[in-house]
Amino acid sequence: MIPARLLIVGRLAVAIQAATGARPFIIPDGQLRRFDHPDKPRGNRRCWQVCHEEVGIWGDWASGGYEVVFVDERPSAAQRDEARQRAQLIQQQRQHLREHHYAEAALRAQQQWQAASEAQLHHAYLQQKAIPPLGVRQCGRYLLVPITDGENCATFSVFILMGVSAL
Repeated sequence: MIPARLLIVGRLAVAIQAATGARPFIIPDGQLRRFDHPDKPRGNRRCWQVCHEEVGIWGDWASGGYEVVFVDERPSAAQRDEARQRAQLIQQQRQHLREHHYAEAALRAQQQWQAASEAQLHHAYLQQKAIPPLGVRQCGRYLLVPITDGENCATFSVFILMGVSAL
């Protein structure tokens, strides 16, 4: 008889490979692991998998879809419900983490913007392009250009190094 740990690893691996062609390394320890979708550029880490003792879950961040694989070929309704809840919890945690990272990035950009001064008229980039520094700020050798949606200023900035020739 095959131990449950090996059986769930094998079933999860087969399900992932059948759906995507990917062959991620699977460890049945309950940890979230990301892996590349083979149809996308290397390093995309678009897919994820979590393998527990009796259930494995994998999904695709881009599509939002996921699949649950069980040790038992006919899992009970309670097992299916628990697996669904685990998958939803993983997606919620990912969304919260993404929102946290966005908020941190927005705060850093806002702090950089506030610490910068008005751009100097003689900045090399502005002179080369023959444009005035309207709405642009400068922090040392860098220009900070706000990115807007036409109405509202986003909290991200583009940095242009002084002296770098424009293409």
